[in-house]
Amino acid sequence: MTADRDPAAPASAPSAAPRPRTAYGKETWREIAHLLSNLVTALVGFVYAVVSVALGAGLAVTVIGLPLLALGLGGARGIGRAERARARRLLGVEIAEPS
Repeated sequence: MTADRDPAAPASAPSAAPRPRTAYGKETWREIAHLLSNLVTALVGFVYAVVSVALGAGLAVTVIGLPLLALGLGGARGIGRAERARARRLLGVEIAEPS
């Protein structure tokens, strides 16, 4: 059953539609560059995360393991910072730094 709209109710404000742009403008090429570079950065980030967690967890029984996990977390935060900078540069979006 669908609800009928009350004709006496005020019409809601129309949502803002995105600004039309040319098919091959500057923004399009930046978005394509961002998408193509995602493969490389995702692969590097995945390998870094797997290696640092596996190595740190494997060595956690020794003195080296826990500091290695902490360094791995710091490096992952650095990768995240680089990703936010890449999104700012290529897509023009502002992503807040984590607390």
